[in-house]
Amino acid sequence: MHDSPLTLLPPLNRMELGFFETNINGREVIAHLGDTEYFHTSVHLFLHEGVGFYVSFNSPGRQGAAGGLRTALFQGFADRYFPESVPSQQLDAQTSAAHAALLTGSWVNSRGSRSNFLSVLDLVGQARIGLDAKGGLAIPSFPGLNGLPRHWVEVAPFVWRDLNSHERLAAKVVDGAPVRMSIDLLSPFMVFQRPEWYRNSGWLRPVFFVSFAALLLTAVFWPIAAITRRQYGAPLILNVREARAYRLSKIGATAIVAGVVLWGTLLAVLLQRVDLMSSGFDWLLHLAQLLGIVGFIGGLACMVINLRSVWTGGARRWPAKTWSIVLTVSAFFVLWVAAVFHLLSFGVSY
Repeated sequence: MHDSPLTLLPPLNRMELGFFETNINGREVIAHLGDTEYFHTSVHLFLHEGVGFYVSFNSPGRQGAAGGLRTALFQGFADRYFPESVPSQQLDAQTSAAHAALLTGSWVNSRGSRSNFLSVLDLVGQARIGLDAKGGLAIPSFPGLNGLPRHWVEVAPFVWRDLNSHERLAAKVVDGAPVRMSIDLLSPFMVFQRPEWYRNSGWLRPVFFVSFAALLLTAVFWPIAAITRRQYGAPLILNVREARAYRLSKIGATAIVAGVVLWGTLLAVLLQRVDLMSSGFDWLLHLAQLLGIVGFIGGLACMVINLRSVWTGGARRWPAKTWSIVLTVSAFFVLWVAAVFHLLSFGVSY
């Protein structure tokens, strides 16, 4: 319980049995942190000093402030009673910039759902690493206590330190490419790895939102366009086959939008009301799965029918032909997201 044979990211803290490391100022410290809906607690044991530090909050505070505060209190306690001077070693700017550039992109948390519908949270939850104006690391997912980005300085090859705290970030490099990274606060129980290309939110998230916007515009403007044509006496000049395909494209867009909105609402409710994550909620989950499958797959089928009609029918103008391609591609990528993140299933194991 006081040591670990598993070292994933040296020199970061490691998981043990029941406890995990929160070493600080050269002291060997083990800890356990826990959260319920209301209480947020941490205990840190300085093994060789015979000293313990315990703190508990009875609410998360504004924007979850309790999580950062309990760590800041522990670090302040350690600096007050067990101080240690930190060497100011840094790598040269050129090497540090090259190493930082290798870490840019999307990273997926090892702690999360991968085989059920909750994996769709990765679409918005993958950590993004970029570069600041000086070529250093810019990581919005790991802000400082003030909510602003940390100032990371590379103190050893692929090991960074936050100038305003004790936090360190390290990456494991294989064949010249970083494959795993984390920070001291999270490394015992969370590491971040590169996502597979087909579920990388770096490209998939903007494509999904653009696709959804195109489908939403189509669904919203369908009744508006119909009312406008009726008021001005300008009916659609389409044959029976073309008119049917046209209506199918609007129905398909509406079905896909409804499926996305239903899943988004369902997930928002579940994340706010964890008490609903029970068998009594399964019927609503099954309903969302059924309607989602019909909407996403059926919606794409409607777009393909419309695409074929527009391009093989009469003399349709280029805006109609272009938009038929946009709708088909948009429906395809929404279905891609649904398939990759397990929205096309009837499972209730999560």
